[in-house]
Amino acid sequence: MSAITTKPLFRKWFVENNGFAFQVSMTFATRTVILIAGFALSIIMARYLGADGLGTYTVLITIAAMGGQFGSFGLHTANTYFIARERGLLPGIMGNTIWFSLAGGLLAGLILMVVLHFHPNLAAGISTGLLLLSLLSVPFNLLFMLGQNVLLGMQEIKAYNFFELLGRLAPFMAITLLLVFCKQGIGSVIIATVLSSMVFSLAVMKKLHPGGRPVFDAVLFKKMLVYGLKIYLACIFAFLLLRFDLLMVNCFLGAGEAGVYSITALIGDVLCMLPGVAGMILFPRVSGMRGGRSWEFTAGVARVTAGVMLVACLAAALLAGPFVTFFYGGAFEEAVAALWWLLPGVFGLSVNTIFMNYFAGRGMPPVMVISPLLALILNISLNLYFIPVYGIKGAAFTSSVAYFVVLIMSLVYLRVYLRRKINEVEFVCNPPGLG
Repeated sequence: MSAITTKPLFRKWFVENNGFAFQVSMTFATRTVILIAGFALSIIMARYLGADGLGTYTVLITIAAMGGQFGSFGLHTANTYFIARERGLLPGIMGNTIWFSLAGGLLAGLILMVVLHFHPNLAAGISTGLLLLSLLSVPFNLLFMLGQNVLLGMQEIKAYNFFELLGRLAPFMAITLLLVFCKQGIGSVIIATVLSSMVFSLAVMKKLHPGGRPVFDAVLFKKMLVYGLKIYLACIFAFLLLRFDLLMVNCFLGAGEAGVYSITALIGDVLCMLPGVAGMILFPRVSGMRGGRSWEFTAGVARVTAGVMLVACLAAALLAGPFVTFFYGGAFEEAVAALWWLLPGVFGLSVNTIFMNYFAGRGMPPVMVISPLLALILNISLNLYFIPVYGIKGAAFTSSVAYFVVLIMSLVYLRVYLRRKINEVEFVCNPPGLG
């Protein structure tokens, strides 16, 4: 191939990767600020509400977040996919988003109430009033999530990060004011959280909605639902895999231990932030790529992610002890021992995040549902023994085992199944980076 031919190809490749790196860096910086605020908030709540108050808040937020995940039916992914392919669908997508968020949010809230009625230990020690109050945020959490995914599909990364940043910093400032200066309790904290979700979900809608009365487009909604349901179960199982152990800790050990374990989980979330951002930006890009280029690009991202996360996990193992003791106090020291057991799983989960977003962008094969489902079943089964016997260290160990199961299944899928699809243009016989 001549130099005249190769130079434009190289230039195009460089621009694409440079743009990807810029978007990841900008979003990572936003998430860093948000997580610093989250750390600061957890410290403030631990100091002013104690482990029980922090545990209660974490459980309530987790339950409300589950409502958003259960109530989405995969429409958040469908929003990204459809708007990325055709901008003219924006009025119909926004009309469907608004009406569906109300209906789906109410349905998810009712389902959660039924589940908690028959399994009250999952919210042990938490009043019904606080539980109902937190569930009010479910429709608005859903509205915010669906709207943000429209921005993501439109590649409006600056606007996406603006609402992410402001939507997280506002409740941080409000809760800090309530606890530090107004000496309020957990009830006021939940009210501030719910009001914040209402305000910023409506702000995103105002940014996106083209004007006029929102109209439900049944034909478009059917197409989006068919697409969204393909990934809905995968998202549910993956979310439960990441969060259900906290509820099991609360069930077996109480709100105090749940509060300590929430620090372990929070550090794990911080470590997973970069691969999460990279995967999120990767998804719409891979969806638009053709040929083996999509896998080559993904393999490169996965290799870089693995190298960065290895260093990050080693650093966390060394620095977590002084960090937790200094900021949270001696009562939370056990969170460090649990983190050591969680770190191998964090590494595996980080690499697998890249693979899962690649799968989502290339047709969502069955492994996306099967692997998190099997890992969730394994995690719950192991937790039934390990949490009562080993406490939060047992919960962290079982999470690491489950996360590696998902990674191994993804690698097996890539190595064995995709290598057989020789006649498909999308995949090459021996994918680079896995040999």
